[in-house]
Amino acid sequence: MSETVEIPVEWHEHIHPRRGGIPGPPVSLDEGAAERARAWGLAARPIAEEMGEHERTDPELGRALRAWLDGEPDPAGAAAAAAVAVKYLDGVDGPAFLDAWALDHGLAFAACAVTEAFSIEAAPCRHPRRRCPAASSGSSRTSAANGPGDGAARSGAPPTATTSRSASGSPRTRW
Repeated sequence: MSETVEIPVEWHEHIHPRRGGIPGPPVSLDEGAAERARAWGLAARPIAEEMGEHERTDPELGRALRAWLDGEPDPAGAAAAAAVAVKYLDGVDGPAFLDAWALDHGLAFAACAVTEAFSIEAAPCRHPRRRCPAASSGSSRTSAANGPGDGAARSGAPPTATTSRSASGSPRTRW
């Protein structure tokens, strides 16, 4: 007597893929989304350059961002540049960056960049080129570097990145 369960073919689309199991649906990358992400990256470049050079930006993240902007494949820099585009440009689709990273640098790079992206947390907007709804709605979230008492939000100072710790104790970078 066999103890193996045979899953009907009709159910295969509802099964979560796992190692040694039924393969999931084929994954295809969207070249159109990747092109849009590349264009958004170029549009956000002046802001990203300003942020990377700012004295209050976390030095390690600033170096990674500079490396990415200089053409080096740096996952942390790619994630930081994407965070800038998502935060400061209108209509940016963040997941499109995943398609661009996977097409341009491979799946391993894309996985690393996505992991890095989850360690970057957006703080209130301080860039004069775009009005930030969070800053104008009375939100009390601030970054460690540009708290409400230092005048950065009122003066139009450039956004910065700082490092803090999440509730779990892991490092988080705030823009």
